[in-house]
Amino acid sequence: SLAYSVYGSHDAARWAGIYQFHIGCAPSKVEEAREGLRTLLGNIVREGIARPEIERARTYLTGLYQVGLQSSRSQMLAYARHCLIGKGPEGMEEFPAAIRRTTLDSVQEAARRYLDSPARTWLLLLPGKVD
Repeated sequence: SLAYSVYGSHDAARWAGIYQFHIGCAPSKVEEAREGLRTLLGNIVREGIARPEIERARTYLTGLYQVGLQSSRSQMLAYARHCLIGKGPEGMEEFPAAIRRTTLDSVQEAARRYLDSPARTWLLLLPGKVD
């Protein structure tokens, strides 16, 4: 197999944000993994995403958000984040509705705008000696 861990995430603030993709692999597979990620992102930009995939993503993200608010600590952090990004506490309640309103066209436009950007940073973490 190519990788033992793969995930992506997005973290947004009021004026900026970051998309992150992580591939955990053996050092000997770094270039193959990087090229695979480039190919996958390019395919998303060129070919788009299928409607059923958007539907599954909406359901998954809404459920993940709701499950993530089960503790008082996570609720407090969500309120704080929404206040910091300018949405106010109401933003926390509005988030699932915003996910449900997300359209296939808006996702594909975001993919073209952000995944095809030359503004990329690659961070490579390799095992080494600890001094």
